[in-house]
This record gives sequence, C-alpha cells and structure tokens, in this order.
Amino acid sequence: SPDKAADTGTITVTIDSARTVLVFEFSQKGAFVQFHRQDNPVPNPAYETPEPYGEKHTATVQAKSEADAGKTIQILITDDVTGNHANGTFIKAGQTGTYHGYTYKVNQLPKNGAYDAVEVVIDGGLNVHDDVDDPLVIWYQLV
Repeated sequence: SPDKAADTGTITVTIDSARTVLVFEFSQKGAFVQFHRQDNPVPNPAYETPEPYGEKHTATVQAKSEADAGKTIQILITDDVTGNHANGTFIKAGQTGTYHGYTYKVNQLPKNGAYDAVEVVIDGGLNVHDDVDDPLVIWYQLV
C-alpha cells in the first residue's frame, strides 16, 4: 500500500480575510470540494481535492480572524441550499450529521493559533463530486 505520509497534501485558502487550512489525505486527484460560509454572498473557489484513501475524508477548518475570537465553528453538508443559505442543522465539535446516508462528524482540535479549529471527518460519498461545477459544499458558520 502507498505510504500515507508521502501522499498527504494541504490546501490553504483565505475565508473572510482569515487563513483557513484544509488538509486531505490522498492517493490521487479526484473530487471537488467547496467551503462556503453561511450568509456570505461570495463562495470560495471549488478546489480539486486529492482522492482520499478508503472511506474516510478529513478537512481542517480554522478561524484565524480576530473578529471570530470566542466564536464556535459549526458545519453542515447538504444539498438543501437557497442562495447564500444552507437549510438544515449545523453541527459543532462532538456532534454527528448525515449527508446522503453517509456520516460526518466534527472533532475539536487544539487551537494552535486559531480562535477555533475543527476537523471534519466524512465517511465515504465524497468522490461522487468529480465535476468542478458540482462540488461537495461544506457550509460553515461561526456563532
């Protein structure tokens, strides 16, 4: 089997002037993912993510803006979207949600310079989004 350490990639994006780091473990390129902040009219670009190993996919979301100090990141993966809003229940660290029958959970990470940092773990289902015009959208909000 391939060496995971040699194949780990990091995608760094800027969200609302705050540096956000998305980390994926992969073997080859595959799906597309897009992070979108609730109530933000401008979505982030859709990134071609590495195709993750097996049935687990992980991404790290960090709030680095001072304006977000004291806030908590919440995540929602859904197809139910109206404009700049995702309809559904956002989940925070320690909670679990479902998307098309696949489970995703949010784990708290050490802050390490972030005001809040969470890891999103998705069980399967990511690779169906293999078109840049149909990315897997991971919504987030800070409350």
